[in-house]
Amino acid sequence: MKDPVMIFERRFRRIEKAVSLVHKGAILLSRSNLTADAVMELRKERIFPFCTGLVLFSIATSIFFIPLPVYFAKIINLETGIIFGLFLLNSLGCLFGYVFTLRNHHNLNSIKSVKKATLVRSLLMLSAFLIGSLPFFGAITLSIFALASIGLAYAFYTICVLSISMDIIPKGKVGLFSALIGIGSAIGCFIGPVIAENFGFQNIFLISSFFCFLSFLAFRQFA
Repeated sequence: MKDPVMIFERRFRRIEKAVSLVHKGAILLSRSNLTADAVMELRKERIFPFCTGLVLFSIATSIFFIPLPVYFAKIINLETGIIFGLFLLNSLGCLFGYVFTLRNHHNLNSIKSVKKATLVRSLLMLSAFLIGSLPFFGAITLSIFALASIGLAYAFYTICVLSISMDIIPKGKVGLFSALIGIGSAIGCFIGPVIAENFGFQNIFLISSFFCFLSFLAFRQFA
């Protein structure tokens, strides 16, 4: 599989990463109290935890979103128009996140942003557990906040993992990124409705939050 047109961008990213590594090494060597922990800052990033994090995050996303319209319709008794509006807010959150990230990408650390986005998304998915126990307007308010914020976090996550993948996935194997996301989505699409039907909709939020937290741990292991 050949790289797309952005092959030059990939090479620029590798040059940028090499310069960054040399700069970091120079800073560490300039310290008078160089420790083992400081030396570990130069450790090589491992691709397996990164790939695991991608799959787990995709599983969590599919588990959460696939049964969600049915949950809103049957459990919260929302009308179709309101459900559409909630998902529109999620998309608007994604759009705002993309614009904000692209405008401020020079000030963002991709690895730290991925870890923060996955942790925040895990907490937001867990907060959705409370929707069914709140009064109608409380459930609507929490749904608006959770879905818009989840969309915002997803935008940060997507841009940052794409940037990281250009650094660590070998040239000629760019399809691995999409394949891993597709595998996770397929697994989540299958087990999400199964969980909802056999264990109740509330457990969807707990399990999706758990998978998202596992994704956070995988990205922490990566770097």
